[in-house]
Amino acid sequence: MKDDFAYIKKTWHSHADMPVPNYEQLQSEIAHLRRQKKNCVVLWSSEVILFSVFIIGYVVYTDELNSIYKSISEFILLFTSIYLFRYSWKTITRQKKEYLLNSRDFIRSLSERDKSDISTPVFKGCLCISFLMIALFFYFLDDLLLSRNGLIVSEVVLVAGLVLLWGIVKPVYVKRRERINKAFVQRINIILKQLNAS
Repeated sequence: MKDDFAYIKKTWHSHADMPVPNYEQLQSEIAHLRRQKKNCVVLWSSEVILFSVFIIGYVVYTDELNSIYKSISEFILLFTSIYLFRYSWKTITRQKKEYLLNSRDFIRSLSERDKSDISTPVFKGCLCISFLMIALFFYFLDDLLLSRNGLIVSEVVLVAGLVLLWGIVKPVYVKRRERINKAFVQRINIILKQLNAS
């Protein structure tokens, strides 16, 4: 009985002392993913927040209520900027929560979210750009009404810009995001399998 216990103890310690294959490399890769994602999210969100604050400050400071078209432009700018600010702040808050997760949960959360619909953020981005373009059109509409040709040209430019944005830029960007996302998800799944095996 004593010999059996000694054998079990010896076997237990031998397995406990065995290092997980590529464990250090795996943890280093997960730490790199954490930093990469954090830097990307914080940089992008900070830029959008600064842009939103600048636009909100501009609208509040100028407050041109003497022109109906400029007022419409400022309202569009204000609501778009508030939406961008809120969206970016929520993104940073979600990133902070993700950063506090352990390695396994962090990788699992990346895998689950990056498999979801990636066209929604692109759609929101294009929608905000469209509103900014329309706001710019309304801002200069008072001057454009003085010239019929100028008004026609500006309307054509606005419509062409919207068609270009939704018909060409959006599909190209969605395909690019899908290609990058596919490679990223494959790498995440490999790391997740290694974590499950460890």
